[in-house]
Amino acid sequence: MPFEFTCPYCYKKTIVADDMAGQTGPCSGCGQRVTIPGEEIAQPISNQTVSESKTAPGKPRITANSGLPLRIAGGIAATGLLLCIALFVIWPLLGRMQQQRNAVACITNMQRIANALNEYAADYGSYPPAAVCDSKGKPMYSWRMLILQYLGEEELLSEFNLEQAWDSQQNALLIPKCPSIFKSPAIAIPSDSESHYSLLTGNGTLFPNSGPLGPGNISDGADRTLLVVEVRNDLNEWTKPGDVDFAQLDRSIGGTGKHVIGGNHDGGATAVFADGSDAWLPAEITPELLDALVTPNGQEPIDPRDFRFGAN
Repeated sequence: MPFEFTCPYCYKKTIVADDMAGQTGPCSGCGQRVTIPGEEIAQPISNQTVSESKTAPGKPRITANSGLPLRIAGGIAATGLLLCIALFVIWPLLGRMQQQRNAVACITNMQRIANALNEYAADYGSYPPAAVCDSKGKPMYSWRMLILQYLGEEELLSEFNLEQAWDSQQNALLIPKCPSIFKSPAIAIPSDSESHYSLLTGNGTLFPNSGPLGPGNISDGADRTLLVVEVRNDLNEWTKPGDVDFAQLDRSIGGTGKHVIGGNHDGGATAVFADGSDAWLPAEITPELLDALVTPNGQEPIDPRDFRFGAN
């Protein structure tokens, strides 16, 4: 059976008869003496084999007879296609799972903060003031400094001078040392100085202008009164006094600006109630309902189960 022979010197392809197998002679292309391979390694001609072709030295030519490489290439292509399809289907799911984990971690951070606030209230009779002021009423530093000991941050607290303002020469050194518990895990590259959790302050809140209330001053129920909310960026260093002002609150969840709740999670905002239970504030919440959750003594009919994280 005739077969195709390729010269190892000039790469010219020649059709030879099967009785030439094993014989030696000059190549018809370059004149070099070559030996025709035996029948056991000769490649039979298929209908798709080109009779003569020259390929540049060092560059193997894939022909229709190269069945194994083509099958491998086809398998790789099919596998790649399946991987692309799988990623197309799974990627959104992975994204939602990551958002879920971030939201849970956010709530966990705020629950620890709420517990610290309640421990402070148990020791002092009320929640800490949102801003510690000097004798002239000038705000000096944030409530966060007052609960550090309840968060296991005694060493950090020892570096802060409670008799000086947040930006004094000594206290300014702590600005880039914001504890991770005050940072949202949903922020890919969080600032070293800013917190993403805030109180709601002003008249009608747990932190009115007249002074902070305590758990015993909540007639609406601690399980339906917001204590801590997440914010995208309160535009303040974590030691600097300043929280979400209820009087200036933008009641669209996740909006832009300073006095806004949310912005770190799709579809709503995480928060915790005064009893430390989790809360999810959906983006479509009405301003009236949001106000009812903020006020501790409004007597509004609210079912806290409607705002549990898993219920939305």
